[in-house]
Amino acid sequence: MAYIARASGKREPITTPVSLKQAQIIVGGYVERVCPKKTPGVIFLCDEEGLLKHKPLNEHGCLLYGTEIHGQPIVGDILVFENRKDAKGWV
Repeated sequence: MAYIARASGKREPITTPVSLKQAQIIVGGYVERVCPKKTPGVIFLCDEEGLLKHKPLNEHGCLLYGTEIHGQPIVGDILVFENRKDAKGWV
């Protein structure tokens, strides 16, 4: 399953493959792929310049990433793939 995890806390399912252009629109900038060690198998895409743009904290992204371990927050809207099969083309 894939979904958008908004910084507001809202989640929106995605049922079709996502192109680079669509991913850039969703995250609001340059796409950075993150493979968090805290949640193996999960892959998410975020705005690589989100902190520089002062985007709001994404609590769900921080939980997936393990911000409490790494110290780096996840900000802005993110695109989450729950497994490698769903992340086809992004792995």
